[in-house]
Order: sequence, then structure tokens, then C-alpha cells
Amino acid sequence: MVGLYTRDFRAANVTAAVDYLALICLNRIFRRACRKQVALCQRCLRELVLESREFALLLGDIRADGQRIKGVIEERMKLIG
Repeated sequence: MVGLYTRDFRAANVTAAVDYLALICLNRIFRRACRKQVALCQRCLRELVLESREFALLLGDIRADGQRIKGVIEERMKLIG
């Protein structure tokens, strides 16, 4: 349901879509995560990256001076697992 809800605004606001998709794995903080939930979240995030084509924003980037910039997904890794 969360994945279907984010389809309405995936192109317009990918950061918010990542936040909503991270909710799928939020249950793992309080108890051991079901592998199906984590796999589902990761699959939805993969689809988001490929559909939006916002690779630098979602996955991170490296500047010309060599400085690495974290992506939105990497910043939320503790929630996603």
C-alpha cells in the first residue's frame, strides 16, 4: 500500500518517497525484521531509483575535488537496514 501511495508523487518528490518507503522497514527497529519486509523495501527503493533516474540525489555522488556526497537512501540506512 505504501508503494502504491508513493506512485502519485515519486517523480515530483523522490526524497519524500524514500521516507515513505522506509516505513516498510520501520517495524524492524522494535523487533526482528521479517526478511520479506526488508526485501520488499529494498525492491521498492530499486524501482524508485530506476523510475526517477535521480541517481545522484538518491545514491550519492562524487564531486570533482573528490569529496563524496551521501545520497538520500544512504542517509536513511539505519531505518532501511
